[in-house]
Amino acid sequence: MKDAVRQIVGRRISAVVVAQKERGQPSDQVFLVFEDGNYYEFYGSFTSTGGVDPGGVEKVISYIHKLKAQVRHVYVAESTDYFKKVEEALKERAGKMLN
Repeated sequence: MKDAVRQIVGRRISAVVVAQKERGQPSDQVFLVFEDGNYYEFYGSFTSTGGVDPGGVEKVISYIHKLKAQVRHVYVAESTDYFKKVEEALKERAGKMLN
């Protein structure tokens, strides 16, 4: 995944546009349209879950580890105390995982 995904952190989504091609690449596209008139595109061959799941960043990371996958990047908004606490928890957990 490209590092540019961090540019969507903190933006408010005003619309989601989904496209699918029967032939050619990319086969699937999801566009997040933001309130400021910009958009971000995810593309490839993928599917999605059945709905929005409860939980925050900590729960997502826990779920990723249960799937035996590796967290590659976590981009968080820098202005809230919640995200600062998450970053601290991630650093603490990383230290425990190394020991």
